[in-house]
Amino acid sequence: CAVPLAAQTIEIPSSTEAAPLAGIWKEKIGDDLRWAAPDFDDSSWTGVEMPRPSRPGAPGYTWHRIHLRLPGSPQPRFVMIGPLYGAYEIFANGERIGAFGATGTLAGLRIAQPAVFPLPAASRVVVAIRSWDRVLQIGAQSSNRARSTSWVGARDAVEGKAAQWELERHRAAVPVLAVAVVLIAGGLFFLVVPVWRRDAYEYLWGGLMVALLGLLRLGQLV
Repeated sequence: CAVPLAAQTIEIPSSTEAAPLAGIWKEKIGDDLRWAAPDFDDSSWTGVEMPRPSRPGAPGYTWHRIHLRLPGSPQPRFVMIGPLYGAYEIFANGERIGAFGATGTLAGLRIAQPAVFPLPAASRVVVAIRSWDRVLQIGAQSSNRARSTSWVGARDAVEGKAAQWELERHRAAVPVLAVAVVLIAGGLFFLVVPVWRRDAYEYLWGGLMVALLGLLRLGQLV
């Protein structure tokens, strides 16, 4: 649950390595594009401690704002937003720097995964995230606290974090894939039982249910 926490500027100590966006983000349910402005007063917003386990958001739009202080360096910096949202737009100092999926439409929701965006060359940056959700339970993103972390740093560093997340995802998917294959194969077997046992049509419904469970498990990997 969200708790009232004071506003905080997250200090990024390095220009080259990836630093976690760990600290207090500001959160507000609703929608107003003026909330992307860097000088907007978000002191009344709810403070949420990040990182936190990813989960479906509230129906409709939710905004998050992150205040960053970056070390002086000519090297471009990038932000990697962790797998927290199924669809969002992201702003830095009021300018739109990218998007993941498409907000405002069910077809635009995607299974959340890390995405990398460029940050402006400034020592102070306010990142604003305008996310949209419909609280879908099937296929909803779910990830633990560590794997939901967002990062900021040089391009190679944050892209390395994204690649590491993808590798861990594939490793974790192996048992899920095995279960899905077994369920689908078992379901197909029971579907063909009525072919030679005409009095065993109850197997048809059981096979359909087992195969459906397998497909749902397989859908979690897509």
